[in-house]
Amino acid sequence: MDKNNTGAVLGWLWKAAAVLVLGVLLVLGGGCSGESQEERRSYGHDGYMGFSNSNPNTINRHSTRSYGEDTALIRQVLEPFQGIRDVKISFSGSRVLVTLTPREGLTREAQNRLTQHALETVKYNMPDYKVNVRMARP
Repeated sequence: MDKNNTGAVLGWLWKAAAVLVLGVLLVLGGGCSGESQEERRSYGHDGYMGFSNSNPNTINRHSTRSYGEDTALIRQVLEPFQGIRDVKISFSGSRVLVTLTPREGLTREAQNRLTQHALETVKYNMPDYKVNVRMARP
């Protein structure tokens, strides 16, 4: 084999090897990009033997809204209620306490109906929480 020919063959082999390695890297790297954002964030080995990922009622950081978003939703569903002057919302784990301040002149009976209606509405819209609604003094 000629010395010049050997160099050309070796040069060609190095180029072919580089293209092959690059192709393999592209195939391996490209296979990882098919995951969604949620799939990339989920982690089955969470220390609870997969419990938090397999129980849909467990509150965890990937599948639920924040307390701020939940507060905004509660305010939104109570906004159409006519007898409410102010709403205060507090959370304790899976419990939410909604304190309503009635408008002036609302009778005790109307306040009780308003409290019950607000309780039913918030429970319906926030099924993950144990909801308590109370009426503050005006």
